Amino acid sequence: MKEEFVNIKFQSLLSNDFDTENVSIFLYSLIKCCRPKQLLEVGCGYSTIFLTKAIEDTKKEIDTKQHYQIANQEFWKKEYKPSLEIIEDGSDKLCGENYKKVLNILQEQNLDQYVKFNFCSAYDFMNQIQNKNIEYDFIWLDFGSGQKYMEVFDAFFNKLSSGGILIIHSTLSNLLGRLFVTELKLEQKNRNDFELISFFEPHKIVQNSFTVIRKVDNTPIYTVQA
Repeated sequence: MKEEFVNIKFQSLLSNDFDTENVSIFLYSLIKCCRPKQLLEVGCGYSTIFLTKAIEDTKKEIDTKQHYQIANQEFWKKEYKPSLEIIEDGSDKLCGENYKKVLNILQEQNLDQYVKFNFCSAYDFMNQIQNKNIEYDFIWLDFGSGQKYMEVFDAFFNKLSSGGILIIHSTLSNLLGRLFVTELKLEQKNRNDFELISFFEPHKIVQNSFTVIRKVDNTPIYTVQA
């Protein structure tokens, strides 16, 4: 990992209960792979820095036209203007302090140019977007869904673009999260519009898992063999 990427300022955002120190790097790599344009994060924090850094690094790579021998030329012809919308409640004192720290680092790193903050609760935002003609290519949900996992999934999956990715934090080792993943797998048998996989961090008791859901699209076939 590059020294200028994971530096002391990024590390300072880590809380003592190890929330997203591993998944943040996963999110960074996933963005570099999938190259989404419209991103949404519900819950500002440590991962915010990695999301913005990922879209900046991807944009720089595209802008400098670092084509490869195996490059998809049609992709490189398209304009890439990524943006990240962040939903932040801010009512809790700890959340408010965390937001200030994140914003300060974003500004210092000149990453705030990619970011738009929307200050409201996650559930209020869910209601706001239902009748809006808006889609996201990448959605990271890092807030407690409580007993509303399926409601949250339905609301945000409906706003996911074809081929888009939805990641939900903390799904495997708490009872309601486990029930949600089980229900989702059962529902998957009756529909063919999404695929999913979950990851578990065995060294932690809480905040130790996440589920990745991809909306199925018509992925083209470029070659006969890999």
